[in-house]
Amino acid sequence: MKIHLYKSLLLAAIVLLGSIYAHADFDVGKKAFLVNLGFTRGGMALGADYEYGADRSFGLGGYFRTYPKDKLLNGNGLTAVGAFIRPHFNRQSWDFYVSPGFGIISYQPAREASASLFGPSMAIGLLYELKPNMSLGIENMFLASWFGENAHRGALSEEILLKFRLIL
Repeated sequence: MKIHLYKSLLLAAIVLLGSIYAHADFDVGKKAFLVNLGFTRGGMALGADYEYGADRSFGLGGYFRTYPKDKLLNGNGLTAVGAFIRPHFNRQSWDFYVSPGFGIISYQPAREASASLFGPSMAIGLLYELKPNMSLGIENMFLASWFGENAHRGALSEEILLKFRLIL
């Protein structure tokens, strides 16, 4: 139920930003370091991104995410490392982005041995600029697997986490 509420709020933000779209303005040559923080069934979920401003409208970079295994509820855990392209759509102090990518995933199922997988990722985020080089917001990250045993193909994780960005 909570996930559907977050998805609805994120969709509303997308529609709002789409209706007032102005221009994208992520400076060329700038470097951004981003930190994700949140909670999942297994405990604290952590993540980090590095992004390089390749153009005024998009950045290129890499991500790291780790979601702990829930030992009490026999939940799955995973660690992912990958690359992305991130178009930015800015309006005043708001930065909306969509970030498709791909990566390598170390998947730790509840009752099986760990598996190394490869697959797509998709992140959708909304950041609010607190200062010219500092932003705070939320991100919905989706990870999936293309290859592996049948039990490990398809959607693996979808989480909404807080995100902090520092631009250097």
